[in-house]
Amino acid sequence: MNQTHAPESLPVDQLDRELGPLSIPSPTKSHSKSSLNRSANSAMRHSPSIPSLKCAVACIGGPDLPSGRTSDVTTPHFCSNLICVSCDHKVIRFPNYKWSPNTDYLFLRNNYPDTVEQNLIPAPGRCAYCCQCTFCDETDVKHLNSFNSTWACRGHQ
Repeated sequence: MNQTHAPESLPVDQLDRELGPLSIPSPTKSHSKSSLNRSANSAMRHSPSIPSLKCAVACIGGPDLPSGRTSDVTTPHFCSNLICVSCDHKVIRFPNYKWSPNTDYLFLRNNYPDTVEQNLIPAPGRCAYCCQCTFCDETDVKHLNSFNSTWACRGHQ
């Protein structure tokens, strides 16, 4: 049987002597901290891919729930930019539908997003939701708690 041996530890002083001084280049004037901050702030303001405002609480609900950003818990909206932190896919909404009883995780994995509609059943007053790993249907407003849901607001512009 082969045995592996851990390399012998060297004292810190000996390591310092063997490595020698480390040289860290100082920033040049063209890359000063203030110019980097200005360019980063400019990119944040003008980049369409970086949403800035998140929902006060992410919500899902029935088909009458308006889509958009919930800025106040007293006026909920279906978060139009929900993302699943488990599968990293956008949550899709199907107003006035519910999921058929044979919908499961494997179905979603194989059919998201293009053909999940085949497992939807018309259901006025209900709303079906899914990502690639989770599904549900709702009639009433449901606040998504970060402790018991993998769906979270990605942010809105």
